Amino acid sequence: MTEEPILLALAISPQGVPHLDVRPSPESTAPAALARELASDLARGPGFAILQLASRHPGETLPPSVAFFRDLGALFLARACAAPEEASHDAPADELSRLLSQAPPMAGGEYLRPATLQALWTALDSALSTELRGTSLEQWFKDRHAAWNVVGRVCFHLAENKADEDRPFAFLATSTTPLDQGVAPVSWRAVQERVVS
Repeated sequence: MTEEPILLALAISPQGVPHLDVRPSPESTAPAALARELASDLARGPGFAILQLASRHPGETLPPSVAFFRDLGALFLARACAAPEEASHDAPADELSRLLSQAPPMAGGEYLRPATLQALWTALDSALSTELRGTSLEQWFKDRHAAWNVVGRVCFHLAENKADEDRPFAFLATSTTPLDQGVAPVSWRAVQERVVS
């Protein structure tokens, strides 16, 4: 028996702490299991909840306020993937400003400021450090969601170059896009092309 979707949204307290919205809007529906998981994770702290939300639900369609915080966590995790050996990860002020400018309407949205996102970034950093005790970052990602296994990978392709008879082949290097803004790593972008004879 499948459970009916329930209303789910996140709100911001005057102290800048995300919490479950007690009066979510009617269009903010989500699976009941996700709501239970999020409530349980929030009991451990907002940094931990956002970290789990981003790592377990990349690319999923979520209510706008929940997706906003998932995207913050995905931005953090993409940075962690890029520098797995670093003990802490600095907040990218420009990217946090961009994310803040795209925040959906939410209860307590007036308390959502750059300092709020900076504090949440610090909480994410602390939560990830706690989570990684006794395990590697690679294993931690593998245990959460398969999509994270391809972030940052570079592939080299040998392609036929029919337009040039003197150089009939080309090498193409591609890499996956990060999992920010709820985009799963399925689109590829060319980062380098070199034609060889």
